[in-house]
Amino acid sequence: MKFIIDKTTKGIGILRKLRHYIPRKSLLTIYKSFIKSHIDYADVIYDQPNNTTFTDKIESIQYNAARAIIGALMGTSKEKLCKQLGREYL
Repeated sequence: MKFIIDKTTKGIGILRKLRHYIPRKSLLTIYKSFIKSHIDYADVIYDQPNNTTFTDKIESIQYNAARAIIGALMGTSKEKLCKQLGREYL
């Protein structure tokens, strides 16, 4: 699980740097291809019914990715991020 979190966190850092040079639609494609794929790969194994820690970490990763794509500040509501990204978020 730590490997997945570390890898996706590095990917989000790259998204933050690319945000100034690449359109949002392309950033979403990069997110889906290189970050979300790692999250989805083994979620059945890691996401056990009593393991809310994993779910919370995944939610945090997705929130940080959405902030990186949009350029939103920390504390921006998830509803606003979803509205700006459309149904693509989560």
